[in-house]
Amino acid sequence: MPHPLAGLVDSLLPVRDAAGREILLAVPDPDNDLGDNLLFATLRMVCRDGDIIRDVKEQVTVIVPSDHANHPRLADWLRASFAAIPAMLADCDDSRMPVDLFFPELLALPDLDEQGFAEILGDLARLAAMTCERDNRERREAYEAVVGRAHADALLALRRPRYILRSDQVDEADADDEGEPDDPGTSHLGGSPLLPPDFAWPRVHDEPLAFLGQLDLGQLRPLPPGPDADLLPRTGILSLFFVTGDPDPAHGHGMLFCFPDPAVLVRTAKPQAVRDPPFPVYILKGKADEPALPGWEQPFYALLLDTFEGPDECPYSKAIEVVRNLATYGGQWWDEGVPRHQLLGYPHILQSDALAAAAYDEREHLGVAHPPWNSRETAEQAAQWRLLWQVDSEDDLMLGDVGMVHVVIREEDLRARRFERARVVFQCH
Repeated sequence: MPHPLAGLVDSLLPVRDAAGREILLAVPDPDNDLGDNLLFATLRMVCRDGDIIRDVKEQVTVIVPSDHANHPRLADWLRASFAAIPAMLADCDDSRMPVDLFFPELLALPDLDEQGFAEILGDLARLAAMTCERDNRERREAYEAVVGRAHADALLALRRPRYILRSDQVDEADADDEGEPDDPGTSHLGGSPLLPPDFAWPRVHDEPLAFLGQLDLGQLRPLPPGPDADLLPRTGILSLFFVTGDPDPAHGHGMLFCFPDPAVLVRTAKPQAVRDPPFPVYILKGKADEPALPGWEQPFYALLLDTFEGPDECPYSKAIEVVRNLATYGGQWWDEGVPRHQLLGYPHILQSDALAAAAYDEREHLGVAHPPWNSRETAEQAAQWRLLWQVDSEDDLMLGDVGMVHVVIREEDLRARRFERARVVFQCH
């Protein structure tokens, strides 16, 4: 039989966001197969771009679980929950499902009426933290079933957020006689950089480097709550220069600079000594993506599960035998045919792991002996590094043979804002 408050749910629907781009609808359920104490409905979320339906998500959603079925303020919570949905829809990304719009855990808090529920549901930062806590609790249970209780929290800690950087090439009609866009913005690949007036253009082996791109950190929305939320400065310009010839032993195939105050920077043309033509301009826009697990060929799973058994045994293959499904479905995903530009997260494997390559190149530069390749020490040295910025090839911005640039840095240096210690790893097919 229907839940006593099912009629109230029907009266609160449909719900739209302020622009009418997303709609939440209820589809009647003739049978209450999930249990008499559960308040549930089949909810359909329709995402629109104008009059065009872009995506439809339909889900049987338990709005109130059985442990809160008889809560005295349940009707207040329902009214506040549905009233808060427009703001949630306007703030959410495309990964959110109907069930993610409801927070029955608020019913466990004492002495809340409809206004009290509404105040909490209107705090989007608090809801984001609650969502993260809920997701982590569910993931931990799934991870524990695979790697055991002793390793579940450590595996959960390997999930790292990232910004996907979408690129859009500037049309020639919007560029001046020098090929520079009329309004290049502050996050872009190619073109000319914003630099301090007294900045000395970087050189390697007395050759000036090519400017590859810059990112305005102030244009990025904050990352979700978690240990990486403050990993990047809130403001500043990251500027990346690329070595087209022999790499610099101390920095690799480029140099990274961070300028904390964008207001003092000026658009700067390349020195005439730069022989390479400037890269065409691609405007970059960053969007925070779901935290994800590392790839298969990186050191983290082997370190987690301690699969180091000797120089002739590959520890990474042994670790993947355990976590294959988690690494496959919980790792980073890309849309088909999209250049893989990103900030943070884990590096895409092109030839080999960029983190291991950075550790190797640094040992070469310092003249330090290399530990055995399949040893724990080798993996530990690679795991000290983190991806900061990944630049992929574009149709008109080709890096070698469809290559990719990885800017990597030790986490302690990133948190201390020592960007000059970053290394640039270049790989191509």
